[in-house]
Amino acid sequence: SKASDRIGVLTQTIRDLFAPIFFVAIGMMLDPAMIVRHAWTILLITAALIAGKLIGASFGAWASGNDRRTSFRVGCGMAQICEFALIIAALGASLHVTRDFVYPIAVSVAVLTIFLNPYLMRDADRMSDRLEARLPTSWIGTMTFYTRWIKNLRRLPFGDRIMRVLLAGLRILLINLALIAAIFIL
Repeated sequence: SKASDRIGVLTQTIRDLFAPIFFVAIGMMLDPAMIVRHAWTILLITAALIAGKLIGASFGAWASGNDRRTSFRVGCGMAQICEFALIIAALGASLHVTRDFVYPIAVSVAVLTIFLNPYLMRDADRMSDRLEARLPTSWIGTMTFYTRWIKNLRRLPFGDRIMRVLLAGLRILLINLALIAAIFIL
C-alpha cells in the first residue's frame, strides 16, 4: 500500500522494543541439559541444514541466470533458519504436537545458523573460489554457457514471452508434482 513506508517508520520503535523480548522468551523455554544431551544431533542437523540450503539456494540463483559467484553468495546468505522457525517450534511444543526434545534442538540449530551466517557471508568469495578450483572444467564451461544463454535470452525482444511460457510450464509441473505427492501421502 501507499502508506507502508510511513507505517514502517511509525512501528519501528515497537518492533525494536519487542524483538529482544521475543528472543528472551524463546530462550527461557530452553532446557540446557537437553541441549547438552543432543549436542551431536544439533551439530549434525546444523551441518545438513547449512549444506542443503547453501546448495539449494545457490542452484536456484544460478538457474535463474546469475553467475556462479553471485549464486554462491546467495546460497551463503540463505543458509540459516529464521525467527519464524522458532515460532513454529514453540507452537509445536506448546500444543504438545512434538516431543520435548524437538524444541531445544530446533532453537539450538536456529541460533547456530544465525550465528554462523555472517561468517559464511564474509568467506563466501573465498569458498566459491576453492569450490570452483575443484570443479571439473566441463562443469564450469557448461555453467558459464547456461548463464550466458539465460542473459542473452533476456535481451531478446521475445525473451519475456519465452520466459513466461517456461514459467507457466514449470508452474504446471510443480502443481502436478504437488498433487501426485498429496495423493501418495493420503
